[in-house]
Order: sequence, then C-alpha cells, then structure tokens
Amino acid sequence: MDNLTINKIREAIGKYKSIAIAAPIDPTVDEMGAALGLYLSLEDLGKTLSIATPNTPLVEVSSLVGIDEVQTDFGSATGDLVVSFPYREGE
Repeated sequence: MDNLTINKIREAIGKYKSIAIAAPIDPTVDEMGAALGLYLSLEDLGKTLSIATPNTPLVEVSSLVGIDEVQTDFGSATGDLVVSFPYREGE
C-alpha cells in the first residue's frame, strides 16, 4: 500500500466519528480476525462502531475477541455511506 492510500485512510478515520465495518458472508477466521482487529483498534480511538456480516458467524470464529459485537445487519441507523474505489481518469 502506498503512502497516498495510507494517508487517505487516516484522513477518513479522523474525519468520521461513526464507522461501519462489513465482513463477508461466512468469513474465514482470517477475514473475521482482520475485521475484529480493525474494530478493536478503532474502538480504542473512541469511534462509534458497527460490525456486521450477513450470516451469524460460524463456530470456527466464535472464540475471537470481540465476536459478541458482530451483528447480522446494521439496523436502522442512518448516516452517510462512503464507498471508495481506486480510479484513474481514462481507465
């Protein structure tokens, strides 16, 4: 990851108080571990967080720290959805 991308991520994290983390359907231990690691790191920064995956997490990830915070949807909370894709003009 280049420095520009890292700086954009830092800027976005600093800009928003509430952040949602979306994990994939039936995440592997690595995927859920990464999502929960991000969740716990952002929690230490005082962010208001939501973490969700479409299905109830599988037994194989049930021992991960923070798994009790994972929901199957983001509820009815409202807010801005920001989705970013690397794009260069002309691609």
